[in-house]
Amino acid sequence: MRNILKFAYKELKVFYIIEIFLFIVISLVAVFYNKNILVFNPLRGGHEFIFNIIKRYTELILYINLIVSVIMLQKQLTSPRGRLLFLSNISGKKFFGSHIIGFMLIQALFSVVGFGLILVASRFKEVFSNELFSNELFLDFHNIFMLNFNTVAIYIIILFVTTLVRSSISNYAIASIVVIVVNILVTLMFLFINYAYPAIFLPAGTIQFYVNKMFRIVINIPIILIQCILAVALFFRATKVLENKLDIV
Repeated sequence: MRNILKFAYKELKVFYIIEIFLFIVISLVAVFYNKNILVFNPLRGGHEFIFNIIKRYTELILYINLIVSVIMLQKQLTSPRGRLLFLSNISGKKFFGSHIIGFMLIQALFSVVGFGLILVASRFKEVFSNELFSNELFLDFHNIFMLNFNTVAIYIIILFVTTLVRSSISNYAIASIVVIVVNILVTLMFLFINYAYPAIFLPAGTIQFYVNKMFRIVINIPIILIQCILAVALFFRATKVLENKLDIV
């Protein structure tokens, strides 16, 4: 599994170096100017302080990493290079496990770096001494954490859907279209079940609490448990499919 992780990181090494370099440049600008410059944000309908640029860039990186990782995954599942990878006695569990763990580590790394740089750019005491800044900081952290979680979940969905669909449809063009459509539908369903459904309908097992009397967080324990069980079941099913039908590669 460690060798697969090294292989995946080696493939994207230059890409990650560029991301980190841009991260450093943007962070230095934000830290230097701190709160002396206001930036208009149309999404929030007003101005915000420049240290939020770091949060925006962190979110952008998480999205970009998801897209790039999915492209690399598709290449390994559908190219001669991927076929050679499987000829080295790699089990389906190791293949899936290494890709999932590797993606989680990359997303966690950039999220943690983003958290730290936001704190540095906001100059700790100035933010925590002001309730408005403290609430905004919490909201930024919460948004980055949830985006991190969502990108990992979506990556796992794409991983399993791609494997199961490609094992059932031999025609590459048709399979690719089906994979895209099914991935979009399942992702939208996942987001609805995790956020819109508990927040609107408050099903049994829903827990909601407020942070600083401003931010409501809604969690549904039964839904989370069902998704975990389903994810484990799909993991073992997809690994068996991958091992028994390597012609999808």
